[in-house]
Amino acid sequence: MSKQGPAQPPTAREPLPTDELLEQVMLEQQLLLEALEQSRERAFARNLELVARQRALEEDMLRQLTERQLTESRLAASRRQLASLAAELNLCDERARRQIARQLHDQVVQRLALGKIKLDLALKKKLLPESPALKELVEILQDSMADLRDLSFELSPPILYELGLRATLDSLGSRLAREHGFAFEFVGAHAEPNLGEELKIVLYQIARELLINVVKHARAARVSVELEQHEDRVRLKVSDDGVGFERGRLGTGFGLSSARQRVELMGGELTVTSAPGAGCRIELLLPTGTEEIGRPWGVP
Repeated sequence: MSKQGPAQPPTAREPLPTDELLEQVMLEQQLLLEALEQSRERAFARNLELVARQRALEEDMLRQLTERQLTESRLAASRRQLASLAAELNLCDERARRQIARQLHDQVVQRLALGKIKLDLALKKKLLPESPALKELVEILQDSMADLRDLSFELSPPILYELGLRATLDSLGSRLAREHGFAFEFVGAHAEPNLGEELKIVLYQIARELLINVVKHARAARVSVELEQHEDRVRLKVSDDGVGFERGRLGTGFGLSSARQRVELMGGELTVTSAPGAGCRIELLLPTGTEEIGRPWGVP
């Protein structure tokens, strides 16, 4: 067998890291730490900027909200003031109407009645010669008295203060039905609604306006008026089976804009449901409490 040579010693391991390598590692660590610190500082500055922007936005939103609340408060106060002034003006107008109506009934009509009585008595006692002219004069006096009574009722119906709103609306609708040839129905509780004088006047005036619109435009065969009180709200509805109209024509000659303005000014709501050939239904809701007058509908 051939002889093997002597065994070779193992390869020496790599030398351990030198001081220079340690310094390089430490330098890289220091650079990383500085970069991390700079990144943290930038993030902190960015966070401060974002917080400042957020605070500025919150302050701006708070300012806008405060201004809006202040504006809404001023608007509500103005609305209440307008409603109060409108109510006062309406009451003053109604007082003037009542005074004129009372003077017409108690003075003018009574004087005409006295003149007619004297004329009838003179004709009966043959103090005046009978003639067609005198008979025509008696008829003119009679018609004038009737017209003045109607005018007095239109200005301020005494039944409203004597018997209440329910009886007044029933009487108004029945009279218009007789004069214009349509069937009328009043729907409401037997008891008189517990409403203030101001609200009764407004409801009567609006109902009269709506019924006159029916007479002028609807060509209806049947008309109804409904009056109902629900706690702090009162509902008035005027319905007819007339020709109706398109929603686009609402307020163009149908006399509803003034009624809507009065209702909304008092914190109520007026809705109209109509279509050509399908009649018309106008419904309004009004608050019964004076503290709610001028409040927008739906606002607590």
